[in-house]
Amino acid sequence: MPEQEDKVKKARPKKKTKKKAAAIYDPKCAHGPPAVGFPAKIKPPPWMVKAGESFGLDFMIRSAGGKGRGIFVQLEGEALAKIELSHASIGEMSAPFEDTQGVWRAELPDIDLVAGVRYPLDPAPKNDKQKRKAGQLLADCHMILTVHGSAKDASRELLRVSCGALESPASAMKWMRPLLIE
Repeated sequence: MPEQEDKVKKARPKKKTKKKAAAIYDPKCAHGPPAVGFPAKIKPPPWMVKAGESFGLDFMIRSAGGKGRGIFVQLEGEALAKIELSHASIGEMSAPFEDTQGVWRAELPDIDLVAGVRYPLDPAPKNDKQKRKAGQLLADCHMILTVHGSAKDASRELLRVSCGALESPASAMKWMRPLLIE
């Protein structure tokens, strides 16, 4: 009989202790089509460039939907009269801007969009270990999109920037602010 009791004990799954269950942190992922969203917990700097010089204007973006591939960026507004756009880049990948009836668009089809995490995080991290993991998860879905060009003359005209996932029904992320050319 002791042999049977040993077999029964081995067959039962071990119960998780409350301590181990509390240590597991797995915030909810974003679902649905790929999407590009505003950065989490990051305030963008002013859009400033120098007249008569080349520039690289950085935009922090994040994957805010399901997995996908490819992004686009579009620029429009009065500020375009004061700049010349050349290309957009993320890391080593770049694409030229093309003018389509006053809207300048660049597509980066080879950019991988990881599945994002819901923001605000759900559940919220409760301790330092969970906060570090949450920070890493958010960092993994952020990227820097750089718009390259040159500025002609001083200006404070508005620039509208839209960025989204290629071939996705999700709405594009949109910014509108003055482009300060000094």
